[in-house]
Amino acid sequence: MQRFEQNAPELEQALQLIEKAAGSPALNAVFGRGLLEITKRYTQTFLWLQRYDVGLLEEPKRQKGGILPRLEDAEKGYFLIISCSRARFVGSTVWRSE
Repeated sequence: MQRFEQNAPELEQALQLIEKAAGSPALNAVFGRGLLEITKRYTQTFLWLQRYDVGLLEEPKRQKGGILPRLEDAEKGYFLIISCSRARFVGSTVWRSE
């Protein structure tokens, strides 16, 4: 709880900055979505850190992994995807920039 009290002023500053930005006359839809995304990520990170500090984070559930392909097979698959993509998008600006 002590750590939360130490971090509370930082959170309050962040909220004031968000409020100031949201009230800007230059706010448009793109800027608003960006501000929302930053706020969401900042809040999630803040909450994770608070949970860590007080010992409330749970160990993630583990899953048994699959089998990795051999390097040669992975490279073949990669180059197949690239060649199919290039064939599909011939003449597009994506491939012209190479």
